[in-house]
Amino acid sequence: MLTYFKEEPGIGLAPTSQMNSSSWVQLTAPTKSEVAKITKAYHLPAHFLQDALDPHERARIEEHKGNSLIIVHIPYEDDVVEDLSKEVRYKTIPLGIIQNEQQFITVCQKDTSFLYESLAKEALLWQNGGPTRNTLNVIKSVAHAYVAFLEEIEEAIQHTEKQLAASYQNKELYTLLNLNESLLHMTTSLKQMKSMTEKMVYGKYFPLQDHDEDVVEDAMIELDQAHAIAEISQLNLNNVMDAYGNVIQNNVSHIVKFLTAAAIVLSVPTLVASIYGMNVPLPFQDEPYAFTALIVIMVSLSAAFTYVFYKKRYF
Repeated sequence: MLTYFKEEPGIGLAPTSQMNSSSWVQLTAPTKSEVAKITKAYHLPAHFLQDALDPHERARIEEHKGNSLIIVHIPYEDDVVEDLSKEVRYKTIPLGIIQNEQQFITVCQKDTSFLYESLAKEALLWQNGGPTRNTLNVIKSVAHAYVAFLEEIEEAIQHTEKQLAASYQNKELYTLLNLNESLLHMTTSLKQMKSMTEKMVYGKYFPLQDHDEDVVEDAMIELDQAHAIAEISQLNLNNVMDAYGNVIQNNVSHIVKFLTAAAIVLSVPTLVASIYGMNVPLPFQDEPYAFTALIVIMVSLSAAFTYVFYKKRYF
């Protein structure tokens, strides 16, 4: 989908159907014809737009004929995944940013509507920072999105923790493994974005102005905080997974111990009944109370074993 936005005085961003008057061009899961149209209209390198649509592309920054070409990673939630124990729901995907003195273009395979609020708030005031300031605000918005997704992951982890003590299955383990993979994606992406942003800010890619310092500082702080939260969450999750393994092993040990004790208790009457069920002469077989005595003996022995196992906390 191809969307154009232009800056209206006193209003901010507003959708427009005219390409030439647009200040921001947004490509969301674009078709080949839309990519070709933008590439031709703005004289952009076609390979960069294709790279921005590649889910495995890494964050980077480069220049091409006066255009700053930037790829960052944004978090997204795969709505198709309903069960966290089966697939990874929280992932990251590249977002391509192209900027020059006149245009600001974003391209991504997923919906990036959250960027609109950030850019609309800044009103795309080109004379007060231009595309450089907008790119930094996009990075800051992306960092906020990471924090929001990390909070959702933390809630999912806490929900899974409540099921650990009574769990004997692998569903919770797979859930934690998938959440850990999500955190791995986010931690790696944030680390790359931090490095790319530092290169972008302190290199010669952007014509920074004095009033851009506050945005630069905010963007770097947001990235640092998001990266720190991701690393801490991943560390905590690893500890939870270790505890989970110990809980599962402990639960299995309790089950085996209980079944073993129950088998011993039940084997006593089985042994006595087997002996006196043989078709051979046996002691006291002609006594009138022999059967009653055997029942008493079996119950007494079973009760004695049960008492001993109970005292040893086998039950």
